[in-house]
Amino acid sequence: MGEAVERAINAFDARRPSASIPDLLEADRRIEALLAKPDLAGDPRIRHKRRELLQAIRHCAGLWIDAMAERPTAAPGERLSVRITAVNRSDARLALKSVAISPGAPAERVDQPLGGNQPTTLTREVALAPGLAPFTPHWLAGRARGALRDVADPQLATLAEPPPSLTATVVVTAGEGTAGGPRDLAFEIPVQYRWADPVQGERTRDFAVVPPVSVSLADRVVVLLGGQPKEVRASVTAWTAPASGSLRLRAPAGWSVEPPETPFALERAGASASFTFTLRADPGAVSGPLAAQARVAGETVSSSVTLLDYAHFPPQSALPRPLSCGSTAPRSACPSAT
Repeated sequence: MGEAVERAINAFDARRPSASIPDLLEADRRIEALLAKPDLAGDPRIRHKRRELLQAIRHCAGLWIDAMAERPTAAPGERLSVRITAVNRSDARLALKSVAISPGAPAERVDQPLGGNQPTTLTREVALAPGLAPFTPHWLAGRARGALRDVADPQLATLAEPPPSLTATVVVTAGEGTAGGPRDLAFEIPVQYRWADPVQGERTRDFAVVPPVSVSLADRVVVLLGGQPKEVRASVTAWTAPASGSLRLRAPAGWSVEPPETPFALERAGASASFTFTLRADPGAVSGPLAAQARVAGETVSSSVTLLDYAHFPPQSALPRPLSCGSTAPRSACPSAT
């Protein structure tokens, strides 16, 4: 493998990078042979090098691939369209063999040549499974420990960005007519959403699976003194349409909530409704977290949907739990519920 890579580097011509592709394809064949050995099949170093090699081939071919969803979010059980675009900006002989989107759309054969700097565009329908887990960054999903959070999967602990909700696997055939013969190269492309910002221009973000509804609380702190009741407002927002169910508050021990729950029905995605609950604290009731919960189609949702949008990383959705501090004393602390 090293000899093939060295030949590609030594013979590299910036005016025609595609001339290095045959040597890079030979290196890929040798990496594949290594991965076929039982004792090396799961070696993360070899798999990482192969990903780097595929990127080098893609850059030398001037191969542009993207996968764009029709909207930024969708809930489990919904369907959405994803548009895949591939452009070959070199003289390399490439062909688009197949496209798959995981999870939700199995591989489909395409067998269409790529060339002439002309875009090839395909549209695939994706069915999101009803039990698909909503997306949240792995560095926010675990249990909080002070300023840090646990990451359950050690393979995710060192990733700067979370794995995407949907991934398009685009298989391109390269090397037709070369001494080594053609090879099928599988490129994994995150499914994203593209929009035009009036100030920043074109922007993209990873597509995200979200729960059917999200919940929020109007107040961060709720204090009950002298046995007096207090009203609290909770809201529910639909991310799919229609969405119906019930909304309730989970209060600390010794507290009562009226009504115990209230029904809601939202006819369109993005619609919201607010409801008022009355809280009372029994004598001796303790302080604790107060949470909103929605029950939809047998599923309990206790999170909101927030877009994290800062200059130092790409925009991405998160699912924080909106907790209020229910207190029976002005200065008492609330234990964490996470």
